[in-house]
Amino acid sequence: MVGEPRPTGQRGLSAQAATAQAAATLSESTPPLIGITARRSALSCQRADSRSDLYALGVLLFQLLCGRLSFEAGALGALMRQVVNDPAPELHVLRPDVPSRIAGLEVESRLTGHPVPTTALRFSGGGRRFGWSSDTPWDPSLVDWLSGCHLVVHETSPAPAHTPVEHLNRLPDELRRRMRLMHVPDDFDPASSDIPVLRQGEVLTV
Repeated sequence: MVGEPRPTGQRGLSAQAATAQAAATLSESTPPLIGITARRSALSCQRADSRSDLYALGVLLFQLLCGRLSFEAGALGALMRQVVNDPAPELHVLRPDVPSRIAGLEVESRLTGHPVPTTALRFSGGGRRFGWSSDTPWDPSLVDWLSGCHLVVHETSPAPAHTPVEHLNRLPDELRRRMRLMHVPDDFDPASSDIPVLRQGEVLTV
């Protein structure tokens, strides 16, 4: 929502000042000057156009959804450097419960406990829902999050970074029938589970 290009300009200052006042109740502890700067699209006042107002609006919407500004710092200079140099934070990382829409599908995300940050996904459309575990250690709460999907693709590999198949084999029969396995080790024995292994090129109907 908030990202490049980051235009410069004086023209957006009135809208940004109004934005700061409208969002004041969301960040009462933020010093006013820092709060206004966080919603400014850049530091210079040259070549202004309507994108400056759009940037300020985007920051306001980001704050309304996340309860925080897209950039935060205790000092004005540090905040200015963030606005100019740092990429905007990802909304779905800060608020994974807020769905997005991609190509007509509602997409929800949730971070997993894997040592390398990965994201589990739920895709919904046409009254059907597909779940993808991504790489994850055994996490009953993640399984519960995916359990409402009509089809669930879940990884399995040895602990501690991944989910041993023994945990998945103990899930209810009805849920296992809606599951497929991915990320299996090279020596995985398909007979060790009644959950089918997802094959390359396989087409699934959700």
